[in-house]
Amino acid sequence: MPLETANTIAELDQRWPRGGESASQGDDHLRMIKAVLKKQFPGKGGNGWDKPLTIDVDTLNNIFKLMKPVGTLEFRLDDINPGTLYGGTWKLIKADATITFGDGNAQTGLPVGDNLVEVPLPKHTHLAEFKGEQLDTHKHSLPYNKTGSGGGGSGPDVLGGSGLETDEVSAGTPKGEITIQDSGVEGDDAKINVRGARVAINVWEKVKD
Repeated sequence: MPLETANTIAELDQRWPRGGESASQGDDHLRMIKAVLKKQFPGKGGNGWDKPLTIDVDTLNNIFKLMKPVGTLEFRLDDINPGTLYGGTWKLIKADATITFGDGNAQTGLPVGDNLVEVPLPKHTHLAEFKGEQLDTHKHSLPYNKTGSGGGGSGPDVLGGSGLETDEVSAGTPKGEITIQDSGVEGDDAKINVRGARVAINVWEKVKD
């Protein structure tokens, strides 16, 4: 009677040995079973598990339900539905929105607010200050027109004389301020882009075990 051969647990035939085999074939069966177990449960070093498995059967059978309960979010760059990997029903969140931190309470997962790419420039004020170089104490003189005379008649107007003189101006640094008040921007006159660069990620929510 031929000896049973197997490399995996699935290949083991529970009907073997059928009886009637020689004692040496029985030893071969035992060695084969040991070899299959080590191949199926190699452990880190390849020689089989060196610690007992202490997790209970129910926990092991429901490991993905415990690791990924309803309400779990899965971030993926591929097009794989997590349900094909972990089981359960998953919903793709299609809202084009950013993610913000919650307050610890249960969240709906629904987007809040608008998603405008460009927003109008609001009314605002610009304030500018101008400064010059240090000036010494000084006065300003303004020339004036005087009428020339001679030969009993009036001559042409000529520029001359000491003119008018202003009061003394103290030394200091002259400066001025100008305030520009925008009248507000509406329509397509001026807008700013607040979106910036982005990376698209598929976000899945587990909705049912």
